[in-house]
Amino acid sequence: MQQWSSALDGKGYMGLRAATDDVKDWKRVNSANATSNPPKLTVTWNYRPGDGTAQQAGAPFKSYAGVWAVNTTTPTLRDKFADADGDTVNGTFQVYDAATNKPITTPAGEGLIVSDYVAPGSWASVRVPAGQLVNGKTYKFRTNAYDGTHFNLNWSPWREFVVDTTAPGTPASVSSATYPENWGGGGAGVRGTFDVDTGVTDARDVQYRLDPFEDDGAESGWSTVATTTTAATSRAVAATNTAVYTATPAENGNHVVQTRSVDRADNVGPIRDYGFTAGNRDYNRAQKIDIKLPTTTPDAAAPALTDDPLPAPGWKQGSASRTFNEGGMEVTITPKTQRSLEGTRKAAKAAATRAPSYPDPIVKDTWCQPSLSGEAQKSLMTRNEACLYFDLSFTARSKTLPGVDDIEYRATFETAFQIKTDPHGGDIKTWIELNPVTNTFPAQDRSVLLGSGDPDAWISSMCVSDGCNDGPGGKDIDFYGETNWKGGMNGNQPNDPHMITGTADHQWNGKVDNASGTRDVDLSKSMPVYFAGMPDTDVEPPPTPDGRKREWQDASGPWRAPDLVVRCDKVDSNGDPGCVMPQYVPEYRFNTAKYTAAAAHVWMVQNKSKPSKGLGATPENPLHYHPSASRAESGWNAEKDSRKVMCTKYRGPRAASGWVPTKNFVNHPKTMMHQELVSSPYPDTISCDEFPFASTYESPGLPANKGGKMPAGADGGGECIQTVSAKTDDGSEHLLDDTRYDPPTWNENCGRSSMSTYMNSGAMSRLGNEFAPQFRLLDKDPYTVDVGDAWFKACDTSKTDLVCEMKKP
Repeated sequence: MQQWSSALDGKGYMGLRAATDDVKDWKRVNSANATSNPPKLTVTWNYRPGDGTAQQAGAPFKSYAGVWAVNTTTPTLRDKFADADGDTVNGTFQVYDAATNKPITTPAGEGLIVSDYVAPGSWASVRVPAGQLVNGKTYKFRTNAYDGTHFNLNWSPWREFVVDTTAPGTPASVSSATYPENWGGGGAGVRGTFDVDTGVTDARDVQYRLDPFEDDGAESGWSTVATTTTAATSRAVAATNTAVYTATPAENGNHVVQTRSVDRADNVGPIRDYGFTAGNRDYNRAQKIDIKLPTTTPDAAAPALTDDPLPAPGWKQGSASRTFNEGGMEVTITPKTQRSLEGTRKAAKAAATRAPSYPDPIVKDTWCQPSLSGEAQKSLMTRNEACLYFDLSFTARSKTLPGVDDIEYRATFETAFQIKTDPHGGDIKTWIELNPVTNTFPAQDRSVLLGSGDPDAWISSMCVSDGCNDGPGGKDIDFYGETNWKGGMNGNQPNDPHMITGTADHQWNGKVDNASGTRDVDLSKSMPVYFAGMPDTDVEPPPTPDGRKREWQDASGPWRAPDLVVRCDKVDSNGDPGCVMPQYVPEYRFNTAKYTAAAAHVWMVQNKSKPSKGLGATPENPLHYHPSASRAESGWNAEKDSRKVMCTKYRGPRAASGWVPTKNFVNHPKTMMHQELVSSPYPDTISCDEFPFASTYESPGLPANKGGKMPAGADGGGECIQTVSAKTDDGSEHLLDDTRYDPPTWNENCGRSSMSTYMNSGAMSRLGNEFAPQFRLLDKDPYTVDVGDAWFKACDTSKTDLVCEMKKP
């Protein structure tokens, strides 16, 4: 039958034969006229499926010179097959290594992969299993169709595909005669031609976009031009793909055009930013800033990050004096800038003769120790230690009687007050020393009582917080010496001059304000620590001249010394939980010898900007730390979002109204690189350095509604003093004002500089890695910056122009 059909015969003949010729077997054959079971032949006709018509490999299903390019090691192979009967068909795909002519490994063997059934003319596709193909190699495949009954009798021709999963590199160069890179030219509405050398041989296209918005999608706004192949210029310089495109800035000011390469497999390479300034101005004008910088010292040792003792904030002579006189008896507490010289000497003598059981001061450093020959002790503190002084004056006054004057006695004690915290633990230690300096009470024993078993006289060390393991009454002080004094004076000294000292220890119990939170304010606990007490006297007031009995006015309420806040935290980046006194303002010290340009930039803003004069230079005018977004109460990503305001290379959000071209930051072409600062195979690049720093609340990039103290206006970083740390013609480095912008007026409140990345990032690298953890710096904590004022002694900031030389002291 197959032969008749294939030969297109109009008539054929056939015969019937029994299965055996044995005469013993019964045989019967019906004729065609039989009423039942007549002989018949049933034939099912089926056309074989057609040859494959569209062998392809992808994604992206694009071929060049007959070779398909795929951007994955598990590509899709596909083909289309016709079938005259309309039967569904599947495709058998066979894949070989083109170089070795051997099949890849597949479950079906022999490199065979079978597709699902599809309608004729539809794509039959298979995916090559993982682990079989290698990037950079060429493979081949062929196809055959099956309709469920018959295979096509022929394989398709072999089709080759190359696996290319590697994107082309950053374009090797972009240049424009109209708009030189990072410099000025052309102008608004002037079309510029940009020449691109991709630096590779497999770039099919070049894509570009002018002035993208910061919130544009990765694939938004691109235009495409095809590449051409530039002939090799020598054996050493191979042929590469090049392209030319044009772009027209709409406004004068700073712009950026982005360029990237796309290869035969639709792999997209990294973006190359090309900044330029549209418009002509006097780029060669005289500089108002010209600080010649010394040669960097790459191996200069970083200065130690120490917490040198500083005056306690608000702890000045007579400041915050408080009088407690509820009822009549009176106590006045007066903070002191320093202890009296007599008190210092007396404390030094007592320390030299004290018994072994005498409670030693808890602060052992020399700056807190009294001396027999040195200066008077000063009220100072560090991040973990405080050594403070105040006067405690107790006045007993009689109740008023008609016709006679009141009786009034007074005793004054010069008081030393110490606190010590553990930066890596919960210990909070306190120490007090009371030195009587005047006593006008009668010369009787127990004229002044600060304890001694009297229920109305006591002194306690207080840590008032649910974070302390103390009761509401604080902690009793373990005193050495009697806490009562005999009254009276002997000349200018009290009859009873004995000093007493005592200690009391507190313990942070680990509680924080919100243990389930992530912010610094959640994972910390602030606890006021101070001394409090009630004085009393056993002396009775004398009777009146006419014999009437006098009585003391009622006792005052408890007195309390000014407090210091102890703050303990469990912030992970600070290491083990611990406690500090956040009133102390730590100082971040620049490695000025190594990071000269960064130091000069900060110093220039601190000393020439009128609004920011001295900013961050003293504890009275500090910077305030802004940590990461997850830790900050504002939730602001300072490093990312503040830089969008201060150092952006792109337009603002597309939804925002308006655009200020001068806001954009464009690298300066003469920025001096500092590869010598790091041991790295990666070349130095240009970055945007800003002061105040991005990670501060003073950064103009921080909006007011996020706590920003000096937010920028519409121009963002364009409102700052614009400078560049430039390599000049003689090879030296200078901090210069950037002539692509207007000269500084000194009314700017910030600085923005084109600077070496290694210079910029290196100068501040220790702030987050060492400084903040060491001092347990939390959100909004104040700190200062020391850039080395002695290096700038030759700079006269009183002059309009800042032209000088920075020299190592």
